Amino acid sequence: MESNQRIRVLISPDFEDYMPIYIENRHKDLAALTQALEEQDWDFIRQTGHRMTGSGASFGLDFISELGQAFEHLPAPPETAPVQELLRQFAHYLESLDLVYDHPHHSEH
Repeated sequence: MESNQRIRVLISPDFEDYMPIYIENRHKDLAALTQALEEQDWDFIRQTGHRMTGSGASFGLDFISELGQAFEHLPAPPETAPVQELLRQFAHYLESLDLVYDHPHHSEH
């Protein structure tokens, strides 16, 4: 059921030009984090999480910030399984995301 549901997020039209690049960069983060997990590069995972925390909130994508916080604050010593689950959630979010731009006073009549 989860995989069929789209995630709609209302975005300020001020970010409309930037969002495709931002989302593309999050896909790159996902790939880099997956590689970092294979290498157990926990510092890279934490640093990437820190960047995600700040950028997600700035662009109105709170779930990216929440994931970033989870990556940033991994317990010591980190365990692989929880990070794999975070990566699964991140991938699902990116695949399911529908951005809706809030254009006030826009009429289609």
